Amino acid sequence: MAINQIAKIGLSSLQVIYYFENLFIWSIKLIFNRLRFSQYH
Repeated sequence: MAINQIAKIGLSSLQVIYYFENLFIWSIKLIFNRLRFSQYH
């Protein structure tokens, strides 16, 4: 029972970490593209 609970918590926190990592990468890509774009124009 306790192990199952820990596994569920671990899995959900992994999903949260993965989500925030993707969000972080996307925002960096957007900022980088915007900076590159502003240099050319």
